[in-house]
Amino acid sequence: MADSKLVTLLIVVVFFFFSGTTARAPPSGSKTISINWFIWRSCKATLYHHLCYASLISYATDITNNPVHLATFASNVSLKQLRLVTSRVVTIHRSFAKLRSTPSFSYSYNNTYKASLLVDCMKMLHEAEDLTVKSTVELKALSTAKGMDIIWKIGNAQTWMSAAITYEDTCTDGISSVRGGFGKLGEDVISAVNMARDFSSNALALVNSFIDDA
Repeated sequence: MADSKLVTLLIVVVFFFFSGTTARAPPSGSKTISINWFIWRSCKATLYHHLCYASLISYATDITNNPVHLATFASNVSLKQLRLVTSRVVTIHRSFAKLRSTPSFSYSYNNTYKASLLVDCMKMLHEAEDLTVKSTVELKALSTAKGMDIIWKIGNAQTWMSAAITYEDTCTDGISSVRGGFGKLGEDVISAVNMARDFSSNALALVNSFIDDA
């Protein structure tokens, strides 16, 4: 049964590549509708399908009707979002550092803990970025992969993206663990990281769909 599923997956993925090898001229008319529908239908496999569709529709010309292209762009969009969020958390950490320099700041255990959590969160997000880069590289490499290397690269992309989500969750779990709440800065961090996580979740779901559809 397992061997049969692997063979089926190979056939499906190879079909994806052949369907995407033609020149990608700007879609028009019914072709545009077809590609838009393909993206919408594919995004239904994600938890945040409206976000998925809105973030990918502008890449329709390059995605065409190719699931591999779709997942690759989703991973790349996730990476861009992560970088924005990491930059935002760095800014929040600097704001918190300024508060620590004011005379009214209390160097309590809780506030010291908050500062360390922000540093940890930044580290987690940088790790998530690196893993998302690895996932994107694996997906891009599918265009030239052959045989069992296709399975290997899909598995790697799944592993890296799943690990990136774990790091994002670890960041928000830490911020949420502060007794009495973290305050407005903590809420901003959680909101930003959760948004990045939604993009990562969508990218992983689209990669998983290679297996589910096989």
